[in-house]
Amino acid sequence: MNNPTGRVLVVDDDSNIQWLLKENLKTTVKCSAVCVGSVTEAYQHLREERFDLIICDFQMNGETGANLLERLIADEIRLPFILYTGNPTIRRDSFPHLDYAFTVIQKTDLDDLMVQVSGALSSRKIAVQTREGP
Repeated sequence: MNNPTGRVLVVDDDSNIQWLLKENLKTTVKCSAVCVGSVTEAYQHLREERFDLIICDFQMNGETGANLLERLIADEIRLPFILYTGNPTIRRDSFPHLDYAFTVIQKTDLDDLMVQVSGALSSRKIAVQTREGP
């Protein structure tokens, strides 16, 4: 994979998944990751820090990734968003009411996740450079 670099916010209540994603993001995609265990923590970090992408578990202790998406929409925060789920019935079209571009990837497909992250970070880097100019 190319070397997109960037900062990723990982939202998952399972510390093993957090570790797995953080290590793979560092070694495979060459980017840094901040891991949190809830939608509330994620939202706090998003208000205080800059991120280039969000990877969010779907189901977490009474909260869902859709809850975080709803808050992002309400506050007009636009970042690449990957909903990472172990539920094979969850698909992008499961959320027609959410006006937000996001991807759904199954937890069984770590390689696809890393490819999607790399592509999204590269696209975001180009978009930011285009906005900022030479």
